[in-house]
Amino acid sequence: MKKLVIFFTLSYFFTTAQMRDSSRILSFETILPKLETTPVISSDDAADDVCIWHNSKDSDRSIVVGSDKQWGLISYALDGSILSKSPFGKINNVDIYEDFYFKGETYPLIFGSNRSEKTIDIYRLFPDGKLQRLNQIKVPELRDVYGITFYRGERHKYVFLSDKKGRVQQWMFGLNGDLPDLKLLRTLKVKSIVEGMVADEYYEKLYFAEENVGLWEVNVHPWKAEAFQLLIPTDKDQLLADFEGVTLMERPDGEGLIFISIQGNNAYGIVDRKSKKFLGGFRIGNFNGIDAVSDTDGIDLSTFSSELFPQGIFIAQDGDNNTENQNYKFVDLGQILRKTNAKP
Repeated sequence: MKKLVIFFTLSYFFTTAQMRDSSRILSFETILPKLETTPVISSDDAADDVCIWHNSKDSDRSIVVGSDKQWGLISYALDGSILSKSPFGKINNVDIYEDFYFKGETYPLIFGSNRSEKTIDIYRLFPDGKLQRLNQIKVPELRDVYGITFYRGERHKYVFLSDKKGRVQQWMFGLNGDLPDLKLLRTLKVKSIVEGMVADEYYEKLYFAEENVGLWEVNVHPWKAEAFQLLIPTDKDQLLADFEGVTLMERPDGEGLIFISIQGNNAYGIVDRKSKKFLGGFRIGNFNGIDAVSDTDGIDLSTFSSELFPQGIFIAQDGDNNTENQNYKFVDLGQILRKTNAKP
């Protein structure tokens, strides 16, 4: 019995030592920003989350919609200049349904978590960057609406909405007369704050960040078992809390990458979409008069090719923009994939 105890004790310390050694090996590559946006309107903690609309007719005229969570929404061109400003209230997070079809028209819808009204807001995005609010859906139960993401399945479309109590509501998307509308289906629950989320239609999963715990996945369909699984936990050595934004780079046949913003490291992690293995990470440094990203929060990416971003674009919120109000940094996605050797 004593030999057995000694064996397990030695095994524990050996395993722990291995974990510590491997954590020291992990490093974050430095990636250089391509450009930055005009600062948001509000001071202090204001910029938060972004989504990207790909203009399939002219990629160079694609649009980025970002939140100023003290004021409303701002739409940007790919050069970072402001196209339109909309004072809709304290919109915390945003996501997009790129090709909503209605009455012979196809156009993007933007979903926003509105903390002023305690609602889910639905907006139409126009090609010039202007936004029109189409509907506001009151949110029961959640005290403080927070993260939001859209699931675009072939048969079912959902909106997921989170709060600071670890609750994630799932809403069915549809039409109510001439208005896009939502119906509450269920509420998922973990123990603490959830903000960043992204939906994966191929695997029918929702990936979400419980800030102090790690990156989770759960089945999206209400008729399936929830099957919560902690994919990447936070730790006290390398992957420090908080985990904030989450976004997805999709490739055919379920290949691709999951990106998470790791506020405790002022960095970003990359996870293989198929195996769920952690592949490495990066930071966004300072370059050509653009300051480095710190206190990072919302992120998004897109793989379309444009003149400024021929291999795709990665966008990150910057929580400390030197002496100016917060803003968003735009990065060449190809540079990230090359320097991190992330191969989906």
